[in-house]
Amino acid sequence: GGLDFAGNDTIWEVWGRGKWLAGLMILQSFSTTIFASVEDVVRAQPVVAMFMLMLVGVGANAGAQAVVRSAQRIATDGYAPGHGVFHRHLEKEFPVSVWLALLLAWFACGIVWTGQGGPSNAVAVAFSCGIIVVGSVLLGSALPFAFHRFDLDTIHSGAVMQVLAGIWAMVVTCLMCSLFLVPTMAPQTSG
Repeated sequence: GGLDFAGNDTIWEVWGRGKWLAGLMILQSFSTTIFASVEDVVRAQPVVAMFMLMLVGVGANAGAQAVVRSAQRIATDGYAPGHGVFHRHLEKEFPVSVWLALLLAWFACGIVWTGQGGPSNAVAVAFSCGIIVVGSVLLGSALPFAFHRFDLDTIHSGAVMQVLAGIWAMVVTCLMCSLFLVPTMAPQTSG
C-alpha cells in the first residue's frame, strides 16, 4: 500500500492522461481566437457575455451525460463497426436531445427574462441553448464510438467533449445573438 508518486504505473497514467489534457488545453486556447473574432458581437450584445458561462455549461453537461450513456452502451452491448449499435444508439439519443433542448431552452428563456434580460435576449439565449444542447448530445453520443472505432481510450472522450462543447457554445451563442438581437451599443472600431 501507500502512495506511489514515482512508480511506473503512476508515471504511465500521468503520461497517458497528461498528453490528452495538454492537447485539449491547446485546442481550448483557440476559443480565445473565436471570442476575439466576435468581439464586436460581445460588445454590442452584453447578453452574450452575461450568459455565455451558463450556455457553455449546459452544452458541456448535456454532452458529458451523452458520453457516459454511450460508454455504457459500448460496455454492455459491445461495439463492432457495421453491426448497427451506433445507429440504434443515435436513434435513441436524437429524440432525447430534442426534448432536452426544448426543456432547457425554456429554462434558459426564463432565467434570462427574470434576470432582467428582457424578451428579445431571452429568446436569443433560448434558441442558442436549444441548438447547443442538440449538438452537444449528438456529439457526446458519437465520441465514445469514434474513440472505440479508432482504438483510442474512450476515457478521454469526456474531456474532448467538454472542450468541443465550449467552443460549440461560443460559436452558436454569438451567431444566434448577432442574428436575433439589435445591438444595444455601437461596436467600437479600431483605428
